Amino acid sequence: MNKFVAKTRSLVSGTFSLPITFWLWGVAGGVLLDIVGCGGIHYGFLPVYVVASILKFVLFAMVLSGLFFILKKEITLLALIAFFVVLLQVLLGVVKVMGFSVALYEWFLYDFSLG
Repeated sequence: MNKFVAKTRSLVSGTFSLPITFWLWGVAGGVLLDIVGCGGIHYGFLPVYVVASILKFVLFAMVLSGLFFILKKEITLLALIAFFVVLLQVLLGVVKVMGFSVALYEWFLYDFSLG
């Protein structure tokens, strides 16, 4: 557990290099969570998709934090491009969470309506 916390702290604080932060944690981690989420949809387990989407949002928020601290050290064009790509992913994650909230609200409203 200590290794996991240390890796997470290194990711959030920007200790890793730009390629490790963006390509390994951001892109590869996002693709892996997308595969898990699509598998959940394919096999009919919608909660797996929801959990994978929430974990992807948290992962991209951590990658965004790491990229911010990398940019504080040195501003480069590739770091700025990576930052804006991950920022877009985080904003899309916020939209997805809002969509889940509306869908959950409508589901509760439909299932527990008195009429």
